[in-house]
Amino acid sequence: MISFADFFETLHGRAPFPWQEMLAERVVTSGWPAAVDLPTAAGKTTLIDIAVWALVTNPTGDRRQPRRIFFAVDRRIVVDEAFQRARRIAERLRHAGEDDSDPLNEVAAALLALGGDVPLRAAELRGGMYLDHGWAHSPVQPLVCVSTVDQVGSRLLFRGYGLPDRDGNQLPIHAGLVGNDALIVLDEAHLSQPFEETLAAIGRYRTWSETPISVPWHVVRMSATLDSSDGTFPAAAEREAALDHPLLTRRFDAKKLARLEAAQDHSFSEKVADAARELARGDRARVIGIVVNRVAAAREVFERLGGDSDADRILLIGRSRPVDRDRLIESWWERIRAGRERQGDERHLYLVATQCIEVGADLDFDALVTEIAPLDSLRQRFGRLDRLGDLGETRAVIIARKASIAAKAEDPIYGTALRSTWRWLESLLPSGRAKSREIDLGVRALERRLPAGDELRALLAPRTSAPVLLPAHLDRLAQTSPRPAVEPEPALFLHGDDAEPPDVQVVWRVDLGEDPTRWAEVVALVPPRTGEVISLRLADLRRWVGRGSVEEDLADVEGARELKEPAETDARRVLRWRGPGNDGTTPVGIGEIRTGDTIVVPAAWGGLDEFGWSPTSKTPVEDVAEAAVLASHRRPALRLQPEVLRGCSDDVPAVRLAIEELLKLMEGGDDIRSSLDGLLDRIGAEMQETAIGTAAELLLEDVRSSWDRVRRHLAPYPDNSGLVVIGKPRAASEPDVTDEGDASSFVGPITLADHTNGVTERAEAFAAASGLALEVVGDLTLAARLHDLGKIDPRFQIMLYGGDAVAAATSPEPMAKSGMRAGDRVARRRARELAGYPSGYRHESASVALIESRSKLLDTANDPELVLHLVASHHGHGRPFLPPVVDESPVSLTAQLDGEVLEASSAHGLERLGSGISDRFVACTRRYGWWGLAFLEAVLRLADHRQSEAEASRT
Repeated sequence: MISFADFFETLHGRAPFPWQEMLAERVVTSGWPAAVDLPTAAGKTTLIDIAVWALVTNPTGDRRQPRRIFFAVDRRIVVDEAFQRARRIAERLRHAGEDDSDPLNEVAAALLALGGDVPLRAAELRGGMYLDHGWAHSPVQPLVCVSTVDQVGSRLLFRGYGLPDRDGNQLPIHAGLVGNDALIVLDEAHLSQPFEETLAAIGRYRTWSETPISVPWHVVRMSATLDSSDGTFPAAAEREAALDHPLLTRRFDAKKLARLEAAQDHSFSEKVADAARELARGDRARVIGIVVNRVAAAREVFERLGGDSDADRILLIGRSRPVDRDRLIESWWERIRAGRERQGDERHLYLVATQCIEVGADLDFDALVTEIAPLDSLRQRFGRLDRLGDLGETRAVIIARKASIAAKAEDPIYGTALRSTWRWLESLLPSGRAKSREIDLGVRALERRLPAGDELRALLAPRTSAPVLLPAHLDRLAQTSPRPAVEPEPALFLHGDDAEPPDVQVVWRVDLGEDPTRWAEVVALVPPRTGEVISLRLADLRRWVGRGSVEEDLADVEGARELKEPAETDARRVLRWRGPGNDGTTPVGIGEIRTGDTIVVPAAWGGLDEFGWSPTSKTPVEDVAEAAVLASHRRPALRLQPEVLRGCSDDVPAVRLAIEELLKLMEGGDDIRSSLDGLLDRIGAEMQETAIGTAAELLLEDVRSSWDRVRRHLAPYPDNSGLVVIGKPRAASEPDVTDEGDASSFVGPITLADHTNGVTERAEAFAAASGLALEVVGDLTLAARLHDLGKIDPRFQIMLYGGDAVAAATSPEPMAKSGMRAGDRVARRRARELAGYPSGYRHESASVALIESRSKLLDTANDPELVLHLVASHHGHGRPFLPPVVDESPVSLTAQLDGEVLEASSAHGLERLGSGISDRFVACTRRYGWWGLAFLEAVLRLADHRQSEAEASRT
């Protein structure tokens, strides 16, 4: 296998630093260290490269490295260096696999041999959105997933934020994938002590099982502010050699001279703006970074700098839509990125930001103004000043509000750390009038002056501890269907006992209309994507919905405690989105909004501008649904609806033409193809450089190349005011994950034998590739063979034929999938009623009843209880109970398997509390562990999903 040095140089065009080679060698020979402690700008995101290379480098001949790499951080960020790096590596490896002469071809081939569809998948998991979980596509796909503490942690605790809250859920799948065959890199671990403690507890509890699932799982803490301890890399004896490199020396030795100033609260923003203007007068200061602790202050400073006609300005806050953020960053990136070529005659640029740039942002300032912050935050902010040491000496100003550094002052976010850090910085000032009043806060200069022990801890952001995670907590959390009425709050184990609840995801749409009863249908036409979402605190959203505005006094940190209580009034209603066809998708008042919800609001309400959350703004918000779909690399979607088109172009003729063509399309007829062709052509031409125009051009290609397929994806608005056109999947699209509910049985036709054989092959391949014991692979394979036996129910078969009993009776063999459209809920409901199939009845429970009728079926099983549990839970139920359904007209179920006749009644009673389903769940949990059992379920369920996906693509 290629050496790490050659792997790195081929990817990035330069040799790795000494510490990077040393760590890579240590990982493949003796495993991951418990912690990595390196200064800012040392290149810590290279841990991604090391993890990928180590995954296919096995000196001992066995796979000891996890195939899923989760890079988690406890901050709202605007520029994600880690994700961009992961995506570049994934793309490079994908192309390497297409060229035998590429030096990385061997790595790409080895990654593919692990069982994935591509060598490496890069994913970003920041907010949970329906069907936006492509990272969980396969249990064997090598993956780098960049995420947050909330998203990774909630999934480990079986409560994935943003996942659909329904019985047949994905919670165990996500818990199984994050809790097994995974490396969790906790970036800036000093910000996440509660989660760090919870991860340590999970590491212990993963071994609490009679038959552990022997797949690798590691946690690595990473920070520039870690207490040295055993297991930290680099060790004290090797630290100097690890960091001995000319580029690192230049970065660490660069002087960053800062002076201290205090200001009254009412003049703080003015003082910050004046300090920035003063620094801009320096010879080499063209990009001036300005970092403050509150969003409101950032906006006020930004506005004060608006009068400078000879300077540009940009505002970065964490609470912004990814689509908006990416457009904003892209437009300024060449002027603010680390490694840029500085131009002495370019215009000044003021970059105003909150804490969101402290982590993951590869930005480079020529000068810095920052509000006083805890020492660990200041080190991060100063890490963006002359980041690569190109200037050698720069200047900064640290400004404190006098009230925040007064005796006994305590900040709502940072506690007493602000005044403690200020006092410590003052103690570093040289004495005497002839002395400079500046402090060198360069990397090495600061390291030499750092205090230790309690004195240092007093200067850091407050750290709280998590409650002790007990086995009793896990027993409750592992119950996902149904969830217990009383259960632990995951946020306590992620952020401590003074943390606020998790965020709410918010989407703005322009086409909702005046009738809230139709909102669910309208949004279902183009379901929300992560790119159009921002995360808000529940209290802030409730206040804004109730009052129409809210004070912006918040910080860009995860898990910050609440400052005020929300108003309790249902003045306006919003759409709670839980997916198409879900009963939980409905208009609600503010009192019904819960943490983790996805909420859709009318764009006319305002509340957002080009920079992000702006609750005082009344300007209608731009609807970016098309842009979000395109950014997700999925099949393009275009809403041909007047409000949507007006919001994306000021060109009135283009809108008029579109509306005229819409009327023709709504009339239908033989000319629909030519009408759509002409409409898309005009929109694409008139709205160039917009997501609308790009989507139109992509869809025009689809109309001309595959009209029949596109025609099946023409969906009208419920009030007949427009159409939605959905195109073919893009070649580079990320996979969607279905929950394999009842709707999945309406993509066909597929025979039961063909579907079962396909799932069995995939389950066996997934299990073997995961490195599971042969006995467990055998049990998973057997469960796959048996999982859909219950579909033999004659009523189920009639339902698959649209309620036609004659067609079902004359079918040459039982079916697993129908030819009916999955999205036609009315037809599906009608078919169920005609067939007499009880609403809510679970075919997997009938499968269990049939299996139990012939005990010999399980003679080949190593663990018969596991096989039965996997069958019962293959749609997410049975953890610990099956849904209670009364079969008032039971029928006899008869199936044949391997020459045996299986018979059972559809009124099997397995939904009862004493049926044994819950006892089996508990027994299997004790046997394989909380996360081990979830992983085994994930292997079978994902095999079922992928087989159904393949079948749907063929029909």
